[in-house]
Amino acid sequence: MITPSTYILAIILAALIVVAGAYCIGQSIWTALAALGTVGAVIWAVFHQGFLEWWRRPILEFLKFKQEPPYFRKAPELDNKDNVVAFGYYVNIPLRNHGKTVLKHCEPVITKMGNKHRSTWQQDKNWLPKGLRWSFEGEGEQNLVPERPYAFSLGKLSTQHPNLFSLSVTYPTTGQPSALIPGEYCFEIRVFGEKAEPITNYFHVEWQGGTSQDFNAVNRVFKIYQKDNPPWPT
Repeated sequence: MITPSTYILAIILAALIVVAGAYCIGQSIWTALAALGTVGAVIWAVFHQGFLEWWRRPILEFLKFKQEPPYFRKAPELDNKDNVVAFGYYVNIPLRNHGKTVLKHCEPVITKMGNKHRSTWQQDKNWLPKGLRWSFEGEGEQNLVPERPYAFSLGKLSTQHPNLFSLSVTYPTTGQPSALIPGEYCFEIRVFGEKAEPITNYFHVEWQGGTSQDFNAVNRVFKIYQKDNPPWPT
């Protein structure tokens, strides 16, 4: 991607060439400055569209996750007759487009996963990237307008299956777990979008097991931490 440093370097080099050339052929400083202005105008005419595109580009940004509503929320689970059959606890990860234009085709993906086994963190080398569902926005790629807060779902607990943490993947993959038993896990999540630099965060889950209707009790045994780096060796 072309950045402002590219344009600045090009302008500096052009300026040096023009000034040096003017002095070499014995021209005045005013002639050199006039020539410099002409070169600058040509450079702007050639490169300004790319500069403006960079300036207006979408910029992805994770927001701070807090283990409290609405990011960690309790909600009833209903059957096809709208009867409450269980209660779920949903993990919603917030983010936004901090740029100046709409971010198109945005998708959050679990790119890596690891777990803690006998006090040692191990990365799952067989893990293939899995897309995650958006919270209240549907599945698949989404367009993100500037500055509006969005969220995607990492997974949920349910009183219907009290010892399973179900990942909110768009498509389950054979041979890769989509539901996890109690333990310690870490997920590398990258978010991708058109014309935006991907962003990465790590979400560390510590779960002692069990899911009840008591929100505070679940909050004590199920913890999620947002981190910048993975716990396994890199």
